[in-house]
Amino acid sequence: MCPPVWLNRMWDVARDAAELDAEITGSEDGLKIYFPLNKVAGVKFDDVTGNYKGEMRGNHGINNST
Repeated sequence: MCPPVWLNRMWDVARDAAELDAEITGSEDGLKIYFPLNKVAGVKFDDVTGNYKGEMRGNHGINNST
């Protein structure tokens, strides 16, 4: 089972399925990016590890009308 899409994490070490599904704090060894998108305030959000900041942008659709 995969974590919900709103849990965006990037590791620099291999993780097994149980480790990927586990709750984390953001201070785990090997964790490089963790954006818990269920905790977004407005359109800006912070990486819990302190390495990055993010901002949600609009979704551009493709117009296939003929």
